[in-house]
Amino acid sequence: MSASPGASRPGSAPPLPALREITPAHVAGWLAAGWRDFARAPLASALHGLLFLAGALAIVAVGWRDSGLLAGAFTGFVIVAPVLVTGFHELSRRLEAGERLPPLGLLALLAVWKRRGAQLAALGGLLAVAGTLWVGFSSMLVRLAGGSGAGSAASGYAGGVAGFVHQFLAAGDAWLLVWFLAGGLGAAIVFAVTAVSVPLLVDRPVPLATAIRTSVAAVGLNPVSLGVWAAAIMALTLLGFVTVIGLAVVLPVLGHATWHAYRDLVEPMGGQANPARAPRAGR
Repeated sequence: MSASPGASRPGSAPPLPALREITPAHVAGWLAAGWRDFARAPLASALHGLLFLAGALAIVAVGWRDSGLLAGAFTGFVIVAPVLVTGFHELSRRLEAGERLPPLGLLALLAVWKRRGAQLAALGGLLAVAGTLWVGFSSMLVRLAGGSGAGSAASGYAGGVAGFVHQFLAAGDAWLLVWFLAGGLGAAIVFAVTAVSVPLLVDRPVPLATAIRTSVAAVGLNPVSLGVWAAAIMALTLLGFVTVIGLAVVLPVLGHATWHAYRDLVEPMGGQANPARAPRAGR
């Protein structure tokens, strides 16, 4: 079933696109569709994925010697990632339209930023501010946690990955709880803002505010299903970071899958609301 946004009044914000209610079963379908798109454009997808791998290696380089930046650098990367995956959305959009892609697909990435660069840059700026604040908060919290426990990095704790784990474990559960609660709240807000807005901006000439409102409304209409989707994204991203090289495949698949999530959540332009479609894995 679908939810209609309703008519707008003169001078009011533009109406939102009609939204669909979906089920958690759609998540498997989105991942399957993301994998199919990856297989259909492997070189272009892998090239974009290698750019993320370079970012992951930079995070490791930063965090390895500074445990205060480790957690913030990782989660800050995750915060701004939704805007960085626009190339995957554009590739999926063109594949869905039956267009023939050049092997590397770089023109697709440039085309989407030429077409919608101002709106995407504005959203990226908002996310960059959020990511910077989170890096600072995480760094401060880790240092406070290290100072409140049995010691700190300055008094003999190893830096980097070992230091991060050691400091938090030594500080006790209270600091961990604060960090997880703050991170969970921030992640939920960022997810609600970006779950639909980025592919919507790639697909349609809508204002940034409309895209964000649509995304928040879609999450509000499907909290359980999109909660499952958010958990899948985090689990697969963590898996990619653990394996490092796996990011070159995991992030392209997630980027393509996010396009298919958008297509199932938002009704197409110019048409009447259709019944919710079956999970994409079944098609």
